Amino acid sequence: MKTQTLHEIVLQAWWEDAMVYSNYFFDMTATLGTKGQDELAALFAELQMIRTSFEQAEYPNFVMSARQHLLNSMAEVVLSFQAFFEGNTDYARLYMQTAQAELLELQSEVYRLGLPRFPQPISVQ
Repeated sequence: MKTQTLHEIVLQAWWEDAMVYSNYFFDMTATLGTKGQDELAALFAELQMIRTSFEQAEYPNFVMSARQHLLNSMAEVVLSFQAFFEGNTDYARLYMQTAQAELLELQSEVYRLGLPRFPQPISVQ
């Protein structure tokens, strides 16, 4: 059994914290289709709060790029849903494609940092 380095332990701890924010954020986006028009503003505010909370959370410097990819994907998802609910499906699709690209970059970055390939890849629903 391999002994973990401090770098690996810190990376794993950050990743687990990041997944708490990410899972909550993306789980909330899954409920968007079930909300009435009057509930959407509150849900968008909640999504922004989750993103802001993650943005303000402490992190080790060496994960800065991975962290930014996750923050960018969250922002693009919010923009995508806003465009969709405003009736602009072309922009919604573009924002969602950008969010997916950010998640692929995140996956590559955490692999480069030393995490194993995702057992269950993050996906935008």
